[in-house]
Amino acid sequence: MAFLLEDPDKPIIWRGPIKLGAIQQFIGDVAWGKLDSLIIDFPPGTSDEPLTVAQYLPNIDGMVIVTTPQDVALLDSRKSINFSKTVKIPVLGVVENMSGYTIRGKAEPNSEVSVAGPRGLPLEATADDEGHWSVTLNLFKQGGGEATAEEFEVPFLGS
Repeated sequence: MAFLLEDPDKPIIWRGPIKLGAIQQFIGDVAWGKLDSLIIDFPPGTSDEPLTVAQYLPNIDGMVIVTTPQDVALLDSRKSINFSKTVKIPVLGVVENMSGYTIRGKAEPNSEVSVAGPRGLPLEATADDEGHWSVTLNLFKQGGGEATAEEFEVPFLGS
């Protein structure tokens, strides 16, 4: 919707029925042409939007659940997986976003490097023969998406 607005800072303040009408119009009235794929990005959770799309596009190939590794985000992801199963849309898999931030640097070749990570815990790295090193900071935890995928027996697509 943002590209349709003249002022990108202006909020779209719509109640449910207006939002649902816009979704129906995008699905039914837009001349999409021949598509290889159509990706629809929903807000977290199981609101009216995914249900409307599921009803208006009955032959959906599947849903990809994108989550972050924090417990509160995983609650929504779990609900989304169960929503998909309830409306009989296959879950193609789970992607874990924001699970780590990799920092890289240069030091003396083959030297040890220590970086203070989250909660002040040291993270160690060894510089390679050219002096390059990297370490990943798990600012928002890690592994929650993979554990959720395993628990719900759906594929884990990566992080």
